[in-house]
Amino acid sequence: MWFILTLIFGTTTLVFGYTTYNLYNKVEFYQEWYDKFASITEEIYQQLKQLDDSGAFESEDEVGMFFDALREMMKQLFKLGFYDEEKVENDFQ
Repeated sequence: MWFILTLIFGTTTLVFGYTTYNLYNKVEFYQEWYDKFASITEEIYQQLKQLDDSGAFESEDEVGMFFDALREMMKQLFKLGFYDEEKVENDFQ
């Protein structure tokens, strides 16, 4: 009787251990991907902002649409917790 219970609990422990390890690796992968994506997005935005000091590109139709889309993407990243609130408020007013 004890042997059967030990076997069941041991097997259950191994299965839970494997699934926990597998899920942890997935979370790590997606966290790294998210961090890279967010930093690349911020870098692109800063470079575009630097190129467009006068605001001429930003006010154009096609390029302005890209600026707006990039701003919206960065606002969404802020909602997910990547950027500081002060940085977002200063950059997007």
